Amino acid sequence: MLRFIFVILLIPTLTNVKAQLLQTARFEVEKKFYDNNFMVVPADEKGIMLLRESDEKAENAKGNVWQIISLDNNLNEQWDTLVVVDYKYLVLGYDYSDGYLYLLFGEEFVGRKNVFKIVRIAKEDGSVEKFESITELEMQPTHLIINDEQLVLGGEINSRLTFVAFNYKDDKVMVIPGFFNKRSIILDFNYNEEHQIYNILLAEKSTSNRNVLAIKIFNKDGDVFIDEKIEFDEEIRPLNGKVQISKDLRIYYSGSYGGYNSYYSQGMYFGYLEGGKKPKTDFYTLTEFENIFDFMTVKRAKKIRMKIEKGIERKKPFEFKTQLWVQDFYEKEDFFVLLSDIYRPEYEEKQDVRYSPLTDSGNDTNQKYVHYTSGITNADGSDRIEYKEAILMLFNNEGKLLADMSLPTPNAETLSLDKLSSSYVSLNKSSIVYKDENSIRYKLYDKDFNTVSDSLQNISVFVEEDETIKMTDNEGRVEKWYDNHFFVWGYHRISNQFGNKRNVFYINKITIED
Repeated sequence: MLRFIFVILLIPTLTNVKAQLLQTARFEVEKKFYDNNFMVVPADEKGIMLLRESDEKAENAKGNVWQIISLDNNLNEQWDTLVVVDYKYLVLGYDYSDGYLYLLFGEEFVGRKNVFKIVRIAKEDGSVEKFESITELEMQPTHLIINDEQLVLGGEINSRLTFVAFNYKDDKVMVIPGFFNKRSIILDFNYNEEHQIYNILLAEKSTSNRNVLAIKIFNKDGDVFIDEKIEFDEEIRPLNGKVQISKDLRIYYSGSYGGYNSYYSQGMYFGYLEGGKKPKTDFYTLTEFENIFDFMTVKRAKKIRMKIEKGIERKKPFEFKTQLWVQDFYEKEDFFVLLSDIYRPEYEEKQDVRYSPLTDSGNDTNQKYVHYTSGITNADGSDRIEYKEAILMLFNNEGKLLADMSLPTPNAETLSLDKLSSSYVSLNKSSIVYKDENSIRYKLYDKDFNTVSDSLQNISVFVEEDETIKMTDNEGRVEKWYDNHFFVWGYHRISNQFGNKRNVFYINKITIED
């Protein structure tokens, strides 16, 4: 298979001298018509790993063949290998942790056994190890985390939410206590490497039918040492959110909330747990965010602001609602960053989108392959998703709103609800970035949250004589990588100076100067 790698470091592709977003490297691999698409797995500062099921056949292969490519952080290819997995196994997911890519395969539940195959590939040299774990639990996994000792799956057993930990090296299986609830929806599931604990954020219904935000944290031994429930006002419910342990050992959580049976966000919540004290949660209506209306026309935004002012005068607040999906929640110095996308599902025909706590668990397409955050949404049966705006919110560690910034996303579409925007925030600069067809759309702010740059940059092919003549719609995106670096990936059809054409999968490295 013919491959092309182009690396040019620190070459700006902008003509505006004030601009501070650079495309610094590119990787290409030629894509034949019959080739499967790549899945892109960032490996922090170690680089990127690519994987796809391959039509190439390894020598004497008796199974499905997977191609794995390793790139360094300048997008130079390090190695390319093929991994064979028995035909009876279907791929369920993947994860990356501490220098290893993990692939999870499952055998169809037969003979009262559920067999999982874990393939571990070293980022450094491509060496492969295989492990097997067997359980009699008939589980439908939706979330996964794999590290050097455990596979942890979240999903349903007999229509009840369950988390199961597999110590795959010694084939030990543990069902994590405190779950098995029919009325729970996973909002977030993540692993803290420093403290070696698993964090879970759930939306639940209490016995009195109140909406509850539940936080559960357990260790590698399966011991649940935090099990906290935060009751919401009877008229609202959590729709999505994130949870994490901070440097000060508080447990912080944040996300959006809506009406009791609504899919529309009408505000944000931000809170924390500390040392056995009562949870502290602050609520903000969307109208408290200065830039939330930036995606609208000037006339419409002005009309809504007038309604807000009249509501204040009459002491009957105006409720603004929209569909909002929380993407990132992270800590920087002594403040927290919350990034969300405003979206709208589009349907070709009218469909019944009544709420079901058993089926409304987020984006199943993404869940098959990554531990993608779930939530309550009516987007699962849509034909496509239109995105309206990315909004970046900053809070201090007591929950006070410090600032909000936005980037309208008027042309962005995906086939299913997915992560669109990414961000980088430092003490001196804030940024929001997303892929807009064949361009990188971005907005940069200074330390006082003033706009420094609001621009669009074509995705560079890094060869002056090459020209992009076609790109694949709804394929690819910008993703946060490490430090102040991002990458953008997608598919191009390129013509060179001799008129020769090629179809390629590409990755470009993006750097925001700090």
